[in-house]
Amino acid sequence: MVVLSYDADFRLRVRAVDALRRAEAIDGPPRSRLSAVQRERLARALGALDGAQNRRSYRDIAAHLFGDIGDGAAFKTSSVRDVTIRLVRRGRALMAGGYLKLLRGGF
Repeated sequence: MVVLSYDADFRLRVRAVDALRRAEAIDGPPRSRLSAVQRERLARALGALDGAQNRRSYRDIAAHLFGDIGDGAAFKTSSVRDVTIRLVRRGRALMAGGYLKLLRGGF
């Protein structure tokens, strides 16, 4: 069963549910308008969000996303830390409704 809000984005939500149904039926993801790099960044943002939701530190999130990141002191000034913080912000923005912007652009 799927429950949808009947609001301005109702048609968009129906399309998303239909894409999910189609993906399940053909056992594969729907075609995306996003490039491989954009899909990878989106996946990392969702992984970063997952880590933040589980109260992981930025260092732990970065290690999960990027592998070995060195010692703690170097991480504080690392560009990887900045990227991780931006990914967490992006994930939170998606969770707060930003995913609708992706869906409006098509699949």
